[in-house]
Amino acid sequence: MEDKSRTSNGHYGIGLMFALNVAKLHQGDLAIRNAETGGGQVHMTIPLNKA
Repeated sequence: MEDKSRTSNGHYGIGLMFALNVAKLHQGDLAIRNAETGGGQVHMTIPLNKA
């Protein structure tokens, strides 16, 4: 993390990368966007298999 603001308060910005790796491992995806009310919104999609 080259951006020093990303490491403030003990956070290193790896949470979203970890979540993306988990989603991809399960053939899913991660979508990140600005929420209408401010802040961010993260949506993870993981397909379910029918047995």
